[in-house]
Amino acid sequence: VDVKDVIEKLKIKAVAKIREFFLQKINQFKKPLTNYQIPQNAILKFKFYFQFLQSVNREVAKEVREEYTDTMSKIMFSYFKSYTGRLMKLQFEESATREDLLGAEETTAKGFFFKPSLKNKTTVFSVGCRDDVLTSQLEAPIIIPHAQQKSDHKYPFEMLFRSAQYALVDNACREYLFLSELFMVDGQNAQDLFNVVFSKTMQILIKHTDAYIQDSYDSIAVFLCIHLVQRYQLLCHKRCVPGLDKYWETLNGIL
Repeated sequence: VDVKDVIEKLKIKAVAKIREFFLQKINQFKKPLTNYQIPQNAILKFKFYFQFLQSVNREVAKEVREEYTDTMSKIMFSYFKSYTGRLMKLQFEESATREDLLGAEETTAKGFFFKPSLKNKTTVFSVGCRDDVLTSQLEAPIIIPHAQQKSDHKYPFEMLFRSAQYALVDNACREYLFLSELFMVDGQNAQDLFNVVFSKTMQILIKHTDAYIQDSYDSIAVFLCIHLVQRYQLLCHKRCVPGLDKYWETLNGIL
């Protein structure tokens, strides 16, 4: 009986220490401009701590898991909301309008935000090098908005779309694999945890794409975006990450 009491007390003390360890590590993610891969790698070295929690005190294990997913959900949402907002400031001010379509009536649009239609209709719908976004640019580094604003460089929509989606692919794949390894989940359980972290982020990216498509007459941009979605879904599958499958389906439906 004495030995049992000692073991129980040791378990309680160990659980308290491990809980404190995880919460401190998770708190590091909240610091501004944190490279969260560093604390993630540090946590993975001690994943057996979580295994111990799971076997000894499921309530504390659940608290740690929820604190992590809640923290990462806020970080991802904040990052992508800010990133997409700054990214769209780099879009060409002039793009295809209704008046550029074949057979469109020559009308004079009215309104405060009206801009004259592009004069050269052949330029609006020429592919040029725009298909590079599907080949040489597919896995190129993402666009850094503040660096581009200094040079006043502008992009067609599909380039900005590519950058946002590739940033999502990179972060989402890493996060899915991290969640699976640390919290020992797979299948639907891994998907559920992944959704907790990324659902708000996916919603804002879907909303952003939908808003563009509603007012877009640039058929080339839309066509290229459809192919980007297909290629990035394949890339996720190559990385053994099915977490974004429903997201890609939703984007395909919008496009």
